Amino acid sequence: MSDVTASPSETPAVPADTGLVDLTAAPEAATVDVPPELLAQSLGQYFRAWWLRVRAGNSGVLPVVLAIIVVAISFQIANSKFLSAQNLVNLFEQSTIYMLLAMAEIFALLLGEIDLSVGLVMALGSVIVAELVQPTGANLPWWVAIIVALLACGGSAPFRERSWPG
Repeated sequence: MSDVTASPSETPAVPADTGLVDLTAAPEAATVDVPPELLAQSLGQYFRAWWLRVRAGNSGVLPVVLAIIVVAISFQIANSKFLSAQNLVNLFEQSTIYMLLAMAEIFALLLGEIDLSVGLVMALGSVIVAELVQPTGANLPWWVAIIVALLACGGSAPFRERSWPG
């Protein structure tokens, strides 16, 4: 006899004489709210569950993705070179600093630290490097300026930390 069920939400019956306990039949398991997308057995089921969630008002990142598409199409209409390979590479190169800062901030937030001074440290390091490599200023090599900026940014940490009561 096979214990295969027709629906993923059904659990096979366990014979009483085996001594096995069906943990999915516990009352706590029935109250767990599992997204239907995780229970989908096919791509069609996934899209149906996703569409029902969107129709219920939980759109997730859909508005952001649609806005990016609308902006890209409107910029492409305004300038036919916007979506060219050269321009996309240029956009990615110019946005790498913001991507790195966003990853650093996400890392800090995931660790449970609410440290919003990432931008301050970036600005401090940028100004130090820019001032140290100026020909009219210290005129240091770029690698020395970066080491000095890293030391200064690391050394500024005790001054940025606050001990909140409680």
